Amino acid sequence: MSNNEQLSLAFNKIEQGVEQVRQSESYKKYLKVMSQFHDYSICNSLLIYSQCPHASYIAGYKAWKTLFNRYVIKGSKAIKIIAPFKIKVEKDVDTEDPNDEDRYILRYKTVNVFDISQTEGQELPSIVSEIQGYHENAQFLLDAFQELAKEKSIQILFKDSKEDKRLCSGANGYANPNKNKIVIKRDMSINHQLKTMIHEYAHVLLHKSTDSSKEQKEIEAESVAFVVCNSFGLDTSEYSFGYITSWSQGMKSEQFKKILQDIQCKANEIIESVKPIYYKKMEENKNEEKY
Repeated sequence: MSNNEQLSLAFNKIEQGVEQVRQSESYKKYLKVMSQFHDYSICNSLLIYSQCPHASYIAGYKAWKTLFNRYVIKGSKAIKIIAPFKIKVEKDVDTEDPNDEDRYILRYKTVNVFDISQTEGQELPSIVSEIQGYHENAQFLLDAFQELAKEKSIQILFKDSKEDKRLCSGANGYANPNKNKIVIKRDMSINHQLKTMIHEYAHVLLHKSTDSSKEQKEIEAESVAFVVCNSFGLDTSEYSFGYITSWSQGMKSEQFKKILQDIQCKANEIIESVKPIYYKKMEENKNEEKY
């Protein structure tokens, strides 16, 4: 089987895997809970980001308790946003018809909300499972990607989740494409560290200057991570398919397929660029074992 055929087969696995997740009961439960989170305006989204850049799931104090069975941690600093409220206009009994509908004036006030990282309690439903274990090729591939990143002047840092606010909030890693910087959560299995590193590496390679949506960027990065890992014998489907499903929610099938088609060349480019370094690492290990 040629490289192109293997690559095409891997992307077909993504389409089939995502469809299976969408038909599952766990996905329906996930959607039901996620629908209870409020969609914030652009203004409030900017306010949230300015106060808590790592924010992911936002809700008010009572909402966390009543809707999600979670409790705000004592001492947490509230995130301030703007909320509208109505004031009823009193009718003029001398000039207005008492049968006319009541009129209201819209006013605004600041309210307090909290990020999930500021809460504790019942876990939110998830359609992803952390990748466990130690694949025999994972360490070689991890080392190879670190060397490849160094050649391209990309900085990779490993941190414990408690060291970094974004990792503490639930992220497994993140990238700053414009600064060529990647941060990976250390306290995960090596298999998941590897998958996350390739995901963030894809962000740096693909998303330095693009007007693509956040959804498209995440689908691209995770699809590349799955395909690259798959080509070296590591199956990340238990995490990748659910992750891609969550970001492709509401996306038309044609649009989703086009995104996958458009990144096949990039996925192949990454595989071919890391292969020589990977095989070199494997050979070095064999030679060390001889002596």
